[in-house]
Amino acid sequence: MPVEEPGSLLIATVAFSALVATVVLIHHKVLVRLSSVLGKRGNHHHFRLIVTVLGVLAAHALEVWILP
Repeated sequence: MPVEEPGSLLIATVAFSALVATVVLIHHKVLVRLSSVLGKRGNHHHFRLIVTVLGVLAAHALEVWILP
């Protein structure tokens, strides 16, 4: 196994930590937004569930698209 330079490992760790933080932030913001929008409406439970699932799937698609 080749020995990596310590600087490149540090850069990779910082880069991937920033990537993970970005993905978690996106997921959190989508869930908060969905919660606030759907909480104000008096829609049926099934409608809210479907919108939430589709919103979370859209967030996951965005998160996967961000990955290098």
